[in-house]
Amino acid sequence: MTRPAGTIALTCTFAFLMVACDGGVKSVGDDTVGPMFSETSAGAALTDFAAGAPEGADAPAPTQPTATPTSNGSLRFFTDRGAFRVEAPDLPLEDFEEGNVGAGGAVGCPSPLDETSNNFCFAPGDIVPGVRFSTPQFASIALLGTGFGGAPSKNVVANFFVDNWVIDFTAGNVTGAGMDLVAVFAADVCEIEIFGASGLLGSTAAPCTNAGTFWGVVSDDEVITQITITSPNNQPGLPFPSAEGVDNIEFGEAFIPVVIDIKPGSDPNSINPTNLGVIPVAILTTSAAAGDARDFDAADVDASTVAFGPGGAAEAHGMGHMKDVDGDGDMDMVLHFRTQQTGIACGDTEATLTGRTLAGRRIKGTDAVNTVGCKNTL
Repeated sequence: MTRPAGTIALTCTFAFLMVACDGGVKSVGDDTVGPMFSETSAGAALTDFAAGAPEGADAPAPTQPTATPTSNGSLRFFTDRGAFRVEAPDLPLEDFEEGNVGAGGAVGCPSPLDETSNNFCFAPGDIVPGVRFSTPQFASIALLGTGFGGAPSKNVVANFFVDNWVIDFTAGNVTGAGMDLVAVFAADVCEIEIFGASGLLGSTAAPCTNAGTFWGVVSDDEVITQITITSPNNQPGLPFPSAEGVDNIEFGEAFIPVVIDIKPGSDPNSINPTNLGVIPVAILTTSAAAGDARDFDAADVDASTVAFGPGGAAEAHGMGHMKDVDGDGDMDMVLHFRTQQTGIACGDTEATLTGRTLAGRRIKGTDAVNTVGCKNTL
């Protein structure tokens, strides 16, 4: 969503940190930043407003929105980070703690920001790979220090209140993203749009606050390429909205990790890539109470969706069968894959199975293999 600039005639009118109207430089918190605009040029000095940023407790509480996915309906939204991590565990995290800003401070950064950024705010490699943050209208981002406006940690927001916040995922594999939605200075209910290669995948609304409020999304069908965030409502008594942004963003391929056992009962799992037979693979039922990483019932797997090995072999018989292969008293799903369709080659040391549950959730599991019958071609 692109927010119109309205009656803004000068880009400095609603700058949060660093656009110069008079060439002045002002200290905000522990940092000297600038150039900044002044009361004479903008009618009111937002630098003074920034220095007196309200604590999160003073901000009006946002109304609780209802997630309203549109388009293909394959998006699932989360308001709890723990619940999100069940479906999208172990994703890369960007928390902006490498940013060059002191406690309570605020500095202006050029937009976009990504792993290649080399400026006062971030050095190359400070931001994790695979993500880019930008503000499309004025190309300016504010890096805020811990404590600024009641924030519990460093975060980044749009430098201009009238700008939007855009997140691009550049690795091409993101199906899950979770983040703390930030709004400076007043809390709001931010409007969010999620895009893929086919266009708009869906939209929703979620609270964004000074301290940051968690929101996450998992796409069951299409890779997410971009998320846009907009604070639509003017701050109390002011003619412009809050500056929206994010903190603690996790993103990547969202799937439920499952435990698989290639050739159950065999150790090592020796495979001859030239064999004309099939390879048995078991998806294990696991229990957190029994010491496993998570609860998972193998009977929930849709056997028609599974693919195994680099070649993505389908189940040879179109179905699996249930059997307790590890002797723990619960039933596991055993599947069979034609060896030469798996794409397993001489020298491979592991193979991966992917698929979906009957509810459409992605699953993924990997086990070791030992290839045999390979002639030394050196």
